[in-house]
Amino acid sequence: MTAITLTCDMCGGSKAFDQREVGALVAAFKQGNGEALRCPTCGASLARPLQRALNLSPTVGPLPADSRTRRRHLRLPFDLPASFRAPEGRGGRGQVKNLSDGGLLLVTQEILPPSTHLRLELQTRQGGRAFEGAVVWNDAERRSTAPPIAHGIRFAGPVVPGLAVELFMSEFTLR
Repeated sequence: MTAITLTCDMCGGSKAFDQREVGALVAAFKQGNGEALRCPTCGASLARPLQRALNLSPTVGPLPADSRTRRRHLRLPFDLPASFRAPEGRGGRGQVKNLSDGGLLLVTQEILPPSTHLRLELQTRQGGRAFEGAVVWNDAERRSTAPPIAHGIRFAGPVVPGLAVELFMSEFTLR
């Protein structure tokens, strides 16, 4: 095996792997061990990037179920105003465009670098809802135009199961 660099399909983060690590990744791929094939930045599966990099046939080994769906949680569309604040005091406003029990998509005018911790306040019909989270990715480098910038935010801790559905129902129920 040769050394390779894999780029995550989800967050765009890259990581170089030496020969020994590549051997371990291929073994995990053949065994269907999805946990060993996780992106160190966002936790998404690296099975498909590995498959492409080494020209592995899909029949070499099973792909973990989450590499086919790429999502652990159902994402629902939203258009909610939100404010955010980083620990160093920097803050701003944005719009939540989708939400799941694992995180949300936040669109802002400013670039928030990956790993930035945030306190988020969503403005819902039920009032303010506060969450702690961290930026997993942003599309600033992939864009050829000016802001707004999309950011993937992973919640820092567990949320109430069904939170996304509950908020979706409360926001979009006709009254």
